[in-house]
Amino acid sequence: MTNSAAPNEPIYERGWLNPTGLEIFRWTLKTLFDIFAPMTAYGKENLELKGGYIVAANHMSYFDAPLMFVHIPRGRTMTALGTDKYKSYPFFAFILRMVGVIWVNRDAPSPASIKAAVQVLRSGEVLGVAPEGTRSRDTHALQEGKTGAAYLAITAGVPVIPVAVAHTDLAANDLKHLRRSHVSIAFGKPLYFPAPARQERDAKLQEYTTELMCQIAALLPPEYRGVYADHPRLKQLLNEGAAAVSALQGD
Repeated sequence: MTNSAAPNEPIYERGWLNPTGLEIFRWTLKTLFDIFAPMTAYGKENLELKGGYIVAANHMSYFDAPLMFVHIPRGRTMTALGTDKYKSYPFFAFILRMVGVIWVNRDAPSPASIKAAVQVLRSGEVLGVAPEGTRSRDTHALQEGKTGAAYLAITAGVPVIPVAVAHTDLAANDLKHLRRSHVSIAFGKPLYFPAPARQERDAKLQEYTTELMCQIAALLPPEYRGVYADHPRLKQLLNEGAAAVSALQGD
């Protein structure tokens, strides 16, 4: 596999903010959300885990990662998997380097990127992942998930928390027109994926990924469920009431 980073450029850049600076930055982001895009969060108790874990969210806006970061428990960091194209965007690169980033070529993640992500998780930190691999720019609804999050979870031996972000797709346009948006985020229960036998790995990774994406879809309003809207597993989850944070739908 290849990565577009130059040989002398680091794959993993640990955030340079100290713990106090990190909390100030988190408070600043929360204040900005409160002013320009008031947020509602559900299921934050599911983040109170010891050790490393993955937070895996749907992705449709530049507001998604900051919204997730704001709610990570106090005293914990969240390293982001960031596509290396953002290195050429000074503002986004600066923000990512403040909190910690692993640069990834989303078309062909390098072994070095994967190794860094596993090390971050095994060291007890939180890793932020967008399992779709890219933003849903047109429909803002779920796209098919890639198996990377499931692979990292079983390799590092950590749980994955499904995260559903809603209405951040409206925030940028509303901000341009001096309107306030109301955004929501829901954290589902941790998913634990057993390590599969070698001969079953590919099939199990796909099975785990489908489970993760359907869990995210179950936490989203119907218009955001995308390719998983009619999936039998999603229907089963909704029928079982597994989407306990369905308040995102205004229920």
